[in-house]
Amino acid sequence: EQSGSKRRLDEAQMAASAEDNENLVPVTVLTGFLGSGKTTLLNHILTATHGKKIAVIENEFGDVGIDDELLQKNSKVQADEEIIEMMNGCICCTVRQDLIVVLEKLAKRVKAGTLKLDGVIIETTGMADPAPVAQTFFVDDMVKASFKLDGIVTLVDAKHVEQHLDEEKPEGAENEAVEQVAFADRLLLNKVDLVSEADLGRVEARLRAINRFAPIQRCEQAAVDVGSLLDIRGFDLERTLEMDPEFLSTDGEHAHDASVSSVGINEEGEVDFELVQDWVHTLLQTQGARLYRMKGVLSVAGRREQLVFQAVHMVFKWTSELRREEETGRRSRLVVIGKDLDHAQLRADFAACVLSPALTARKAALAAKAEQVCRWARELLPTAFAGEAATVCEVRRSKPECPIETVIKVMLRKPKELTVCKPLVAVTREDIAGVMRSWNDVLRRGATVRALAEQALPQAVRGERVIVDEDEAQHVTGDDFETAIHVLCSPPWSMKVLRRLEEVTQQNVMEVMALASLCGSHGVPSVR
Repeated sequence: EQSGSKRRLDEAQMAASAEDNENLVPVTVLTGFLGSGKTTLLNHILTATHGKKIAVIENEFGDVGIDDELLQKNSKVQADEEIIEMMNGCICCTVRQDLIVVLEKLAKRVKAGTLKLDGVIIETTGMADPAPVAQTFFVDDMVKASFKLDGIVTLVDAKHVEQHLDEEKPEGAENEAVEQVAFADRLLLNKVDLVSEADLGRVEARLRAINRFAPIQRCEQAAVDVGSLLDIRGFDLERTLEMDPEFLSTDGEHAHDASVSSVGINEEGEVDFELVQDWVHTLLQTQGARLYRMKGVLSVAGRREQLVFQAVHMVFKWTSELRREEETGRRSRLVVIGKDLDHAQLRADFAACVLSPALTARKAALAAKAEQVCRWARELLPTAFAGEAATVCEVRRSKPECPIETVIKVMLRKPKELTVCKPLVAVTREDIAGVMRSWNDVLRRGATVRALAEQALPQAVRGERVIVDEDEAQHVTGDDFETAIHVLCSPPWSMKVLRRLEEVTQQNVMEVMALASLCGSHGVPSVR
């Protein structure tokens, strides 16, 4: 066994010495867990002025490609660069042979003189172990005759990396986040603007504990000097073999966590933006901890350009707009990667956002129902607020007993929200009358507290309207309810007494008013 390892090391060292041959094309492996910023970095490389001719080999975990569209507009900036996408699978295992085929095609074109390359960048999927990819450059004869592994660059999401490093994996499955850090020749600590300096210090210590050799560079939006990533001559085979003696063995198998999967969605036509926003919001609220990554390119009704959205766990934003290519038609493509995903439900829920005659009719009916509920609300408002405006919307909640609520918002200076535990289409006039009666009862019971508050109002807000309400407690106080006192000045003052309405004393009111007077003069309207 020792002689076999010695033989493999000698052969690999001979291959590694070929790195001195300037005819070999340097290859950078770009890795990092889902959502770390790899595509953002690639876009930065494609648009930077560096004068290099680079082929980008891009790999996605899912069966619907998104990154090709996100990169395509920038690949046209430098016409000599190529985007090569390998679909459906992980480059470190199921489509590893595809990588060899692509490299072989590039090598033939370079040797034929039809393609000049200064380098190749391989972007791995966020679920890839970089070791088998790196191994390709030492065990495949064709690859090592034409290419040299220049370095492994790992992007690290400063906000989410710790939870991925600590994640428990099933027996036999590797923690890809740990492997990506361990095999790095350069570590780019990205999204540093999303965490504190103390968090950054702790994260850097974790990274150095795994890999003490790789320099760590902090960045935002993956904005780094391209020269610090290309032609770095960073990969050290001997150090890698010290860390992983089986690195050159081709007998091992790479196992992913079987509970992690990818759902690819491809819908023709346009989507309703409001419905998509509601769908994404609900998904993040109910499944955010299990969602590693979401990204998509959407054709939105009423917009000539496509919208791009990205999410990492519960951090979500619309990132940019892409100019629509007329020949591609109107369609939306997205991918969701996470644990224990319900593929059929995700596809069905997104399909419900696609514009259709039935959807248009349903939205019109819903708008008419909302106007009717608004009219009922205005008619049934407590006498003290007669004539005030009201709005109505439907909200999805992560509560099994009430997954969809109808929310009536009375537009006071401090808006009052009343909820009916029903979808909007099912709400009746009696439902609205019921919540208004309940509110009126609270107002009646709070009359004494309101009178005390009006007497104790500071001079600056003397004469302003006061509302007293009882809400479910938002803090762990031992009580289920708390009393809210709102002074409808501009901006409104809001105070909380952590007692039920019937238990509030004059002393309680005097204390919160005194605090409100101190804070209000400094522009701080909320006191507890």
